[in-house]
Amino acid sequence: MKPEAEAALSLAKFHLSEAQKIYEYGFHAVAARDGYLAALHAANAWLIHHNIKHKRHKRIEGAYNKIIKDDRRFDPVKKALTMGLALKERYDYGAKTDASGTTKKEADYMLQQAAALIDIVAKATLKPDNKPPAATL
Repeated sequence: MKPEAEAALSLAKFHLSEAQKIYEYGFHAVAARDGYLAALHAANAWLIHHNIKHKRHKRIEGAYNKIIKDDRRFDPVKKALTMGLALKERYDYGAKTDASGTTKKEADYMLQQAAALIDIVAKATLKPDNKPPAATL
């Protein structure tokens, strides 16, 4: 794995760990937001693995959705970034408490999606036969 992709995946794991701790205290909106950041960094690691670099959330989401479109390994997490970004925006631009509308169920789902995406990317980037193709975006 490229060092830059490894750093992004490490950051994803950090955000997931923080999200899980926050979730235990009942701060579901904050946990969902950190869960989204975990998923975002995992997706970014996958993009970096494919020689694609973006910094903005929407561009990472768009490139991620395009590159995983036909990759069956990502079927369980195809909506992770789309839903996560919606939760993050609701939190960032709405009330800064669980009154922002983020439910425990949504936070739980986001954390599950982030964990699954991290796992998929970690396994996919460690396969010796999985050489990154040239960037197509």
